[in-house]
Amino acid sequence: MTLVSTEPMTAPMTEEPVFGAAVVAPTAGEALPVRLEPRGSNALLWMVGCHGGAGVSTIAQMLDHAGDGERAWPGRDDESPFVVLVARESIDGLSMAHLAIRQYLTKGAPKHVRLVGLVLVAASPARKPAPAIRRHRDLVAALMPGPIWDVQWHDYLLAVTREHLPHADPRTAPVRKWSPDEHVPPDVLGVGQQAAAQVQILLTEQN
Repeated sequence: MTLVSTEPMTAPMTEEPVFGAAVVAPTAGEALPVRLEPRGSNALLWMVGCHGGAGVSTIAQMLDHAGDGERAWPGRDDESPFVVLVARESIDGLSMAHLAIRQYLTKGAPKHVRLVGLVLVAASPARKPAPAIRRHRDLVAALMPGPIWDVQWHDYLLAVTREHLPHADPRTAPVRKWSPDEHVPPDVLGVGQQAAAQVQILLTEQN
C-alpha cells in the first residue's frame, strides 16, 4: 500500500514576495501530497507530475538518474531531495504547475525538498502554442525560481511501451543521427543533463 500524507504542508503565504506581490499558498485540495513510502531508489532527482498524464513515467524511464515521483513530493530524508516538476503545456497543465510552484514557495513541500526546475511537455504536435497558452506560460515563468525546460511532442511514443524505451544517463553523449529505437530523444536527453548539472550547482551551494 502506498503511504501518502493527505495533509500537505501549507502556509498562508511566502515570507518573500515575488516581483512585489505575496505568493498565496494553494488550498489543501489543490496541493500535491507528500509521499512517505520508500522507493528503494538511488535516483539523483525525482520527476514529479503536477497532474496526471504529464509524462513523468515516460521521462523517468528514459533517464537512469531520474526517479518516477508520480504526483507527490518526496517526503523521506533517506532519498534525494531534488525535484523536477513536470506538466503539459496546456492551460490545465500550466495551472497545475502554477499551483505546485506556489506550494513550494510557500513552504508547503517538505522542508528538505529542493526544486531543481520545471519540464513543460508539448500537449500537441503544434509547433507554436496558442496565444492564451503562451500568456499562461509567462505567468508560470515569472513565478518559477529555477529553469524551465521544454520537451516537444513525439508521435512515436504513442506506439511504444515504456519498458522498451532506450535510456541514458548524464554522461551519454548526443548523437548526430538520432534513432528512436536506440536513442533517447535529444530534448529529453538535454533535460536530463541540464537537471543533473543544476543538482550539482545546488549541492555546491549547500557546501
